[in-house]
Amino acid sequence: MVAQVLWLDFETFSECDLRSRGADIYCRDPSTEVLMLGWAIDDGPEQLWDLTKQEQIPHELRLALYDATVIKRAFNAPFELGIFNQVLKIPQDINQWQDAAVMARALCFAGSLDTILGAIGLENKSADGKGLIKIFSIPQRPTKKNPYTRRNIFTDQDLWADFCRYCKVDITVMRNLWAWCDQYGPVSEDEWRLWRLDYTINQRGLPIDLPLVDAALAAM
Repeated sequence: MVAQVLWLDFETFSECDLRSRGADIYCRDPSTEVLMLGWAIDDGPEQLWDLTKQEQIPHELRLALYDATVIKRAFNAPFELGIFNQVLKIPQDINQWQDAAVMARALCFAGSLDTILGAIGLENKSADGKGLIKIFSIPQRPTKKNPYTRRNIFTDQDLWADFCRYCKVDITVMRNLWAWCDQYGPVSEDEWRLWRLDYTINQRGLPIDLPLVDAALAAM
């Protein structure tokens, strides 16, 4: 019996800069919050959980998240794992996860989802997403035209609707990327185990004697 697959993609807001601080610090930052989650099961329709409307988690999504037999997939999955575990407090087990970015990198395609789609010639229906992320996912500098430090559904209703569509379309393009990579069978089950081990090691980290570090810096 083939396992079910749950496809996932978060859109978030935070005062923490993801690029400079990294996903782990970003997910632990108190200002980080979930705006929405695009999701789908197997080849089913793309769906949206909009948390800005204080919606309860959809029943089908909840069942899939807590079902250990369901494979969870995302692009750069450690980010989604961090959001589930640190922000939503919905515990997730790395042993149930796979990463579309790993599939692409196993075929020597690096970079963002947009970059990889362009490199392999797949249509990117979410190309306007970067602009929307800059509007809704980070604090804003107020201007005369837009005096808000944060923009959302109340300040930009039409753009917010575009943002919701973008989140769902990301599920579509991620599934397309997976299908394209999967025809070459780039990642074995042994390699997935190594990827999960790498994630576990990174999450565990290494003990550091911070007073010793501070003393060494002071002595320099």
